[in-house]
Amino acid sequence: MSTYIYALIDPRNSEVRYVGATLNVGKRVARHLRDRFGSGKSLRACWLRDLEQSGAMPEWYVLETVPRWAASDAERLWIELFCAFGCQLTNGTDGGDNLPTAAQRRRMSILLAGRPSQRRGRRFPPRDPERISNAHKGIRPSKKTIEKMRRARKAYWRKHPDFRHSEATKARMRAGQARRRGLS
Repeated sequence: MSTYIYALIDPRNSEVRYVGATLNVGKRVARHLRDRFGSGKSLRACWLRDLEQSGAMPEWYVLETVPRWAASDAERLWIELFCAFGCQLTNGTDGGDNLPTAAQRRRMSILLAGRPSQRRGRRFPPRDPERISNAHKGIRPSKKTIEKMRRARKAYWRKHPDFRHSEATKARMRAGQARRRGLS
């Protein structure tokens, strides 16, 4: 997924006043414009209100499109660049606040390793299981997929050699297989 590094420009003097990163520039700019109505005292909100009082609206321009993992660094770079050119940016920080840096992503990866998925245990809305089931009916997995599943099962049993199903679970599994085969 791509992230857009964008600039808000003052049309009165064509000066860049804000640099940001977002997945959807149109929605983000609209949110900036909505924020000017609030009681925000940030430099950006004050600049946008001043701009509105003079009868102008900010222009926006996409500076760069980058992969999501590079957005923080790219945003910081553009902010530094415009500051070096002497632009009076209204950014409250040096940028990259909402997006993790490469080092932060590595730490998160280490911390989350081995943890169950965030989705595990959540229930689907009532109609979703049926819809998902219908979408997969009649579709056979490819030989490559079957091989991947086989390797994953083998890896699981190597990791958990002491795991055994209870007798009650084995009985339920046998009954289910029999039902599917039409034996009961």
